[in-house]
Amino acid sequence: MSSNPPPPPPTTTSQSDSKTHISHEISPATPPIPPPQSDSETETLSKGWPDQETKDELFKKVMQEDWNAVISIYKAKRGIVSTAKITRNKETALHIAISDGKTEVVKVLLDIIDPIEIKEMTNDMDENPLHLAASLGQAETCKQLVEKDPELIGARNKEGETPLFQAALHGKKAAFYALHPKCTKTGKDIKHDIVRCKRTDGNSILHVAIQGEYFGLAYQIIYWYPELIKFYNERGLTALHLLAQNPSAFRSGCHLGPFDDFIYRCQVAPAGIAAPPAPAEETAPVPPGGLIEWNRRDTI
Repeated sequence: MSSNPPPPPPTTTSQSDSKTHISHEISPATPPIPPPQSDSETETLSKGWPDQETKDELFKKVMQEDWNAVISIYKAKRGIVSTAKITRNKETALHIAISDGKTEVVKVLLDIIDPIEIKEMTNDMDENPLHLAASLGQAETCKQLVEKDPELIGARNKEGETPLFQAALHGKKAAFYALHPKCTKTGKDIKHDIVRCKRTDGNSILHVAIQGEYFGLAYQIIYWYPELIKFYNERGLTALHLLAQNPSAFRSGCHLGPFDDFIYRCQVAPAGIAAPPAPAEETAPVPPGGLIEWNRRDTI
């Protein structure tokens, strides 16, 4: 009885020295193709924007008030963290340093940041660092920022307010005096261009100074910008209309006891803090009776 022949060996084919060898070996798997980058990732890399990890680290150090670490991050990644918005209000580390009054930190950061980038550092109200410094009365920081980029003084937030307007709105005379000389003059006299002195709703720096009862600053504004006296807002009111509607602005408008009457007549400055003078060549003349009563509500 004959046995079945053994099965033939597997056929393989390959090409070598003009001979063909056929192989049924499994070829190695093709490596997977990495997923394409999203548009946001591509845009981040192309524009040099910081990745989320860097922003998180920067935010952490700012919240810990570890400003030395913040400065180190700025030095190491200068090109991608300068304009990084790290809070819900889209504030940068520079905004927060100004808010916290860290003047030395602000000075160091400004030495690191490219001046052209400062105008891009706006929060959710479209306010750049100069808006914030002016509203807080930080005169030296205002000067440093304007020296870095003079165009910052003309920037407007969502309300149409310039840094000069913010200083008047909050009664910050030191900041106002620091910014005023940087405004364009219209002629050889001391009259200045009022383009930076108005807000979207038509109110001027004189309107808001009187509304805030910053009468010393208001008087100085009248001296520098006399045309604002006749300027109407959208409600058809001049600043003098607002003044007339505020009885407390006049001594006859309210009854004062002996002590309050004494306070009314005197200007009280915080201990150790002197109100900065306006530029010597442009200080408004003292009105009859002096500036004492006008300065009752002014702040530094």
